[in-house]
Amino acid sequence: MKGDAYRTSLNQVIHLGNILGKGGEGEIYEVQEDPALCAKLYTDGAKGRAIMEPKIAEMIEIYKRVRTTSPHQEYLFDHHLAWPRARLYHPDQGYFVGFLMNRLDLGSCEILNNFLTADHTGNKGRKNRLELAANLLDMLVFLHGIGVVVGDLHEENIFVRQDLKVVFIDCDSYQIKDRFKCTAMRLEISPPEAASGKALTPAADVFEFSILLYRLLMDGFNPFAFRQGSGDRDILFPERKEKGLAPIRDSSLSLPKRSPPLSRIPKQIADQIARGLDPNPSRRSRLSDMKAVIEKELNVNTGSMTSSTSQRYERGKRWAWSLVVLALAMAIFCLAANPVWVKGARHDLRTWSEDIYAKVREVRWRYYLGAATSMLKEIEAKFVSGLPVHEQESSAHKAEPVFLHLSPGEFWSKRGGGSIKVVITRSFYIMDRPVTYALWDRVMKSKVPHRCPECPVVGVSWWDVQRFLKALNSNSATAYSLPTEAQWEYAALRSDSMGDGIWEWCSDWYGESVDSRDEVDPEGPGFGSHKVVKGRKEGMVIRMAIKPGVTSYHVGFRLMTFTHPAQLTGSLASKDGLKGGF
Repeated sequence: MKGDAYRTSLNQVIHLGNILGKGGEGEIYEVQEDPALCAKLYTDGAKGRAIMEPKIAEMIEIYKRVRTTSPHQEYLFDHHLAWPRARLYHPDQGYFVGFLMNRLDLGSCEILNNFLTADHTGNKGRKNRLELAANLLDMLVFLHGIGVVVGDLHEENIFVRQDLKVVFIDCDSYQIKDRFKCTAMRLEISPPEAASGKALTPAADVFEFSILLYRLLMDGFNPFAFRQGSGDRDILFPERKEKGLAPIRDSSLSLPKRSPPLSRIPKQIADQIARGLDPNPSRRSRLSDMKAVIEKELNVNTGSMTSSTSQRYERGKRWAWSLVVLALAMAIFCLAANPVWVKGARHDLRTWSEDIYAKVREVRWRYYLGAATSMLKEIEAKFVSGLPVHEQESSAHKAEPVFLHLSPGEFWSKRGGGSIKVVITRSFYIMDRPVTYALWDRVMKSKVPHRCPECPVVGVSWWDVQRFLKALNSNSATAYSLPTEAQWEYAALRSDSMGDGIWEWCSDWYGESVDSRDEVDPEGPGFGSHKVVKGRKEGMVIRMAIKPGVTSYHVGFRLMTFTHPAQLTGSLASKDGLKGGF
């Protein structure tokens, strides 16, 4: 099949690369045109393909709705779900053969089955298992919110990243909107109601998650496993599930030999598991209740910060104290080497010390964000030169930002070694500078100290920007967004304020133009693996591609809107105390 060509529902042609894997329903292949994509081809005949085509179409529509209504959640499709992005068709005969999806990075992941053992070493300790369970719950809550029931919450279909976030594969087997039923369910985990053949409810996933959580905490043992006497009637698994016969629900039942004791499971979590295994779906636990008791247990045993964030914070504290000691030592050395300082009092020691302390606090915060190296070098250089640590804010940042109004027009844009004409048919407003820390803090209700509140926000991912936009737009009468690549470039050709010093996120997925036809109000490809960032170098407008989850201290963003920004400024000022616009 390598080299075979197929047409996508977006009227693109792709060619298959090497095979990546096989399953009961189909085969997964590389896509030669884009290594960030892969293709699944169904192998179960025309009947199976006919059933799957409308289901895949509905899944793609769900993805598009999330992109439109909740763009801050789009990253879940990019990094955590093997979700269809476009249908594939035979190039000549035109029948449906499969779909395109993002190629998930599973090379650094472990299959969930590896956590269902008695091995608690390394990353498989009790705390990590609970954190993993909490991350699984978050994914289930998201899927239920978009009308999806997993129905096959099995350890072989879930991978675990190094940060304990989860990745779901075989998503095309899920139940979609009650109309398309789950196509793969396993006897050992399926809820009793699955036998009816009716559409499942989210309570089915609660049942399966309860089994999974029990197995995570009990070294892989199934909660419905128990010992029976030699003369007892053999009770099969379906009956055990239908009657709720599990030791965690019925203390008269004996655990299997070599099973850990039930006391290993914290009481509140055990109660939620017992409720989750109830044969009656209406009596089962809620995912929110299960998440609450898991987080409570994590906080009780590890403090309020339960993720790797706390570790970074502690390391930051140690670095900060080390820097304080270094600063004091260098201060003493500089005073000894420069007695003129003391005599002339040109550099007051108290003021200098306060400057040092302010810088140390900033480094501590920047280290927490993972970017202290350059600042450490800066401090070192200034101490050696005998200068106090003091920064004057640029007068260019003092003035309030304004919005530029751009009327419809057209321009030529360089793409793929050539040029295309881009037509902008709708006027819009765009900020004359990137979003600042001051605005970010006011919108996000942040208390982060910044030495330069009017400097551009950097070090935020594309997804961070989507969360900012959601918070901003929730307090406004109109909608703000990132500019498209075309809007950004159109503005840059008419203003010297664009791309001055930093790269900036755009809303588009990155892609190359496939022909030389004019583009009218382009918004980029329908999906992809990288987002567009724009900048300016030696007077030329340049485009780059960066994955949306990546942060860089050279990348920021600015806002655009189709409505006069005064409406938003007034609304935000009245609700959040913002004055004077941005």
